[in-house]
Amino acid sequence: MPNRIYVFILIEYIIALLSECFTLSIFGALLFATIRSKSARYSTSMQIYAIVQTALSISVILYFVYLTTVWQSTEADAYFIYFTGSVQTTLFIMSSLSVCILGIDRCLAVKIPTRSFNTSCFWGYIVVNIVFLAVNLVERLFPAYPATPITHCQYFGCLLSDYQNTIYYILRACGSLINFVVGTVLAVFLKRVTITNRNMVKSSKMVIATCFITVTFDLLPHILSVIAYQIFNFNLASYIGPYSTVIGAIENGICAFFYRTTFKCCNKTVDSSTSNLPNVHNTPNINNETTVR
Repeated sequence: MPNRIYVFILIEYIIALLSECFTLSIFGALLFATIRSKSARYSTSMQIYAIVQTALSISVILYFVYLTTVWQSTEADAYFIYFTGSVQTTLFIMSSLSVCILGIDRCLAVKIPTRSFNTSCFWGYIVVNIVFLAVNLVERLFPAYPATPITHCQYFGCLLSDYQNTIYYILRACGSLINFVVGTVLAVFLKRVTITNRNMVKSSKMVIATCFITVTFDLLPHILSVIAYQIFNFNLASYIGPYSTVIGAIENGICAFFYRTTFKCCNKTVDSSTSNLPNVHNTPNINNETTVR
């Protein structure tokens, strides 16, 4: 492999590590604030999203730290790549589904503001995850378990067959399709429903942005991979490394940045007001200033 390709791959690793460190700092701080709070500050769907993002950040950081240590090596620990790769790709699937639940929670909160759907969203997320993860484990991860401890592969996708990688692409695409539908429905609801609470408007718009960012970054690398393989008959990752995970890390960093801005704005609004405004992503109760027409 030419030296310039090695340098490009190293730059990818660094970008992914910086993105995930930033994501970990934002969502880790959110979880820490939730644990310290005497009352639930964020909705169940928001807490699920934060937990998945935190776990995903840690797994991706471990994955890329190891890949950096074997950057130009011809051999690597197959088991370490397999287990860290399995965890982070599984969490990417769960992350996409958590965005979906986040969007559904916002849709219900906007459309039916007098009820709480925390329990329904939680169990809905569990059921959908069971289906997706069962397919992921049976069709993809279990058959890909390495036969030897040493591999010449430099990334997780290299350990898998084309069929197993295709299963991953399909699962991510399904999650993207669901998020696209949910984001579109939420956008329509926001146009048809009059909401006087600025925090709810900001958080709902943030969920819409998250849905469409997730759709874009989920589909982009996998569409590129399919085009490269079907038309040009080569594996794109063989030339530019684990680009799918790198793009996923950048996606997480972008979402973390927008959530950081939204949290700051909403906290300032709450601190400067004496009214009982709802917290970010909390399902509103009957006393909140939300009117439906």
